[in-house]
Amino acid sequence: MNQTTGQNQPRDAKEKWLVFISHSATDTWLAKRIAEQIETHGAQTFLDEAHLSVGEDFEERILEALDRANELLVIVTPWSLKRPFVWSEVGAAWLKRIPIIAVLHGLTPKKVQTHPSIPVFFKRREFIDINQLDKYLSELQERVRGR
Repeated sequence: MNQTTGQNQPRDAKEKWLVFISHSATDTWLAKRIAEQIETHGAQTFLDEAHLSVGEDFEERILEALDRANELLVIVTPWSLKRPFVWSEVGAAWLKRIPIIAVLHGLTPKKVQTHPSIPVFFKRREFIDINQLDKYLSELQERVRGR
């Protein structure tokens, strides 16, 4: 973490800012569109179906990508609420103390905050509605430029 800005920095100055995208399989199309937008704003993305090959050690590659990630964007939908892998990735990001950006689609903040199985640390975050994604992308672009 950069002590001056409080932002996570790539380990190597040549490495691009990495955004790990966590989502349910049902939300793959949406995740790919968001990844495209993130990449046009100067960051690199990790998206499991785009970066994992058949037969690869799935868990190991996920952990490696999370270890390199500067932030995690989680797409929170009615489907992702029920996916253990999504919550494992969110928990790993939380333990690493990297920023977690929660993008809501088909849910309200109140619905997420009152859901009984959502971790308390996650309920405290500021959520972004999918229609506010442009604001996140602008802020991301500033972080990428400022590193």
